[in-house]
Amino acid sequence: MTATELALTLKQGQTVFGTLIVSPSPRWPEVVRGCGLDFVFIDTEHIALDRAELNWMCQTYAALGLPPLVRIPSPDPYTATMVLDGGAAGVIAPYVETVEQAQTLRGAVKLPQLLQPTRHPPADALD
Repeated sequence: MTATELALTLKQGQTVFGTLIVSPSPRWPEVVRGCGLDFVFIDTEHIALDRAELNWMCQTYAALGLPPLVRIPSPDPYTATMVLDGGAAGVIAPYVETVEQAQTLRGAVKLPQLLQPTRHPPADALD
């Protein structure tokens, strides 16, 4: 299943099955691959994974047809975009307590180009 297929399946109200992955061991992807799952859930809130390990895990599971959903440690927009850049199919943010936090996260992962428009060189440097 691809990330798009997972999203469509969920929108249609169908049941999907996944498992929590807490180890970056290269043995797990092959084991999990044969279990008939639809996605994997990688927890970085409670498990210490560095960026390289997480990227490898996301890319490996995605290549096996298991879209990785990653729980980040806090509702930080930078971390959310970094996880998506590394190959995550989706982000789960804990401790979102305000509308503003939710909007900031949504903006970071859905519309980053609208939140922080950039121009190089800056317009005032052309004067």
